[in-house]
Amino acid sequence: MAFRFVDDTNLVAWGRSARENCYTLELAHSKFLAWAKRYGAEFAPEIYQLIHFSRKRGSSEDLKEKIELEDITINPRSEIKVLGVLVDSRLRWGPQLANAAQKGEVAFNAQSRITSSVWGPSVRSSRLLYTAIVRPTMLYGSQVWGIRPNGGYLKVIMHSFI
Repeated sequence: MAFRFVDDTNLVAWGRSARENCYTLELAHSKFLAWAKRYGAEFAPEIYQLIHFSRKRGSSEDLKEKIELEDITINPRSEIKVLGVLVDSRLRWGPQLANAAQKGEVAFNAQSRITSSVWGPSVRSSRLLYTAIVRPTMLYGSQVWGIRPNGGYLKVIMHSFI
């Protein structure tokens, strides 16, 4: 299965083992190269990323399986970025939460520099800036990573901004 968004392509494979999935991805890559040659598109295998997900607990040698494409080896990673969202192999979303908190803090600090009780936008305008810029910056992609019951972490951070 392939997902495309402008210049971002994601290949997804599932099966009984990571080895089987890697083989499926290698075959899909070959088909994509044939398609690309026909339509003048290009892929950059040197920037490909690989991540394995498993329902099994604990570490498995199978999850260290890598992909071999021509002269490039793609090793599995514990986290990758997909359309700006950090996805970790355990789907715990810890790296994404930390990243969202850091980006929100940067956006809030930038807003704080232009707002003051003496000068700058009114309280109403400051609130509008917060809801239009700071909050969406923190919550980008939360439809995916916000479904786990760990949103309390971001609530604490957002309330500290108010």
